[in-house]
Amino acid sequence: MKNLLLLAVLLVLLLSSNVVSQTNTPEANLAAFIKFSRSMRQDFNKQGVEARKRWFSAALYRLFLNELKRQNEYLKKNPSDMPYFGDGVPFQPIDETCEAGKHSYRYSYTVSKGVVVGEAATVPITFAYPAACKIPPTVYKFKMIKSSSGWLVDDVDYGDGKTLVADLNRAEY
Repeated sequence: MKNLLLLAVLLVLLLSSNVVSQTNTPEANLAAFIKFSRSMRQDFNKQGVEARKRWFSAALYRLFLNELKRQNEYLKKNPSDMPYFGDGVPFQPIDETCEAGKHSYRYSYTVSKGVVVGEAATVPITFAYPAACKIPPTVYKFKMIKSSSGWLVDDVDYGDGKTLVADLNRAEY
């Protein structure tokens, strides 16, 4: 009886660790982040950064805080100007509609299988409108790092030669 109970406990532990490892993938964490981020306002402000903080690497979070400081200093001197991230947090293309026929469409997104190398991963997300829109898809590649709390966003490659970290590290506001 003891052996059967021990075997049952071991089986439960094995299955539960397998389930955790399946949901703690870079793709799963990125999909959860995008879903959460899309449910919120896209304004680039302290509240938006703080709400998304649990998905950011420490380095990316520090860059965002620095950018907020730079933004505040810039807007004090130029109150009528639009801030650098005036269109919002850059984790997805601007959410515009497409009119095709008598219908209005918005893009959807697909998180693809990433490439994991050690403690780092690159996970592509494709943002695409339906074929009727005749608009080519946009692909962002999210650079992620593994931490004790899971996979975290560390940078975003926008596919046009620009990255989020490069934007945040620019010399001029």
